[in-house]
Amino acid sequence: MSITTKTGDQGQTSLYSGERVSKDHIRIQIVGALDELNTHLGLALSEARDTRHLEDAALTRVQGELLELGALIANTNSTDPSVSKPAMLEALKQLELEITQFEDTFPPLTNFILPGGHPMAAQLHVARTVCRRAEQLLVHLDSSYLPYLNRLSDWLFLKARELNHQQKMKESIWKPSK
Repeated sequence: MSITTKTGDQGQTSLYSGERVSKDHIRIQIVGALDELNTHLGLALSEARDTRHLEDAALTRVQGELLELGALIANTNSTDPSVSKPAMLEALKQLELEITQFEDTFPPLTNFILPGGHPMAAQLHVARTVCRRAEQLLVHLDSSYLPYLNRLSDWLFLKARELNHQQKMKESIWKPSK
């Protein structure tokens, strides 16, 4: 089967359920933002491999969760057993557990920090901003998944801090202009 079907040449695409929608449909925008986020995580993991850091199983796990979420968003048939809302609830609980562990590791922030540091950490900050955009789009469709994306953006922020800390990269404190 070829990846080129030409069925989208007129500005329409298929949802997971088979329904045809415009390529600018809110579901397609959300799935696109989730795909972009997943791609940024893949780039961060490539950076980890290229610099001989340990691969991060948690990032790979989150990539799978994002695919799961994308399938849920692209499926208008809620009775389809191939997608699982309970799995997303478990993913949310795992993120919350890891956020608590991160927060116990670092002193509380008293200033804003500038995104950056190690290239992989900077890539995680980019992923965090894409996550926020996906969250903003999701507000228009299905609020039941908002907690997952909200926690994920926090998790990505802390993951970037963790990596910078491990690599002994000093965080840049934002200083407002006078």
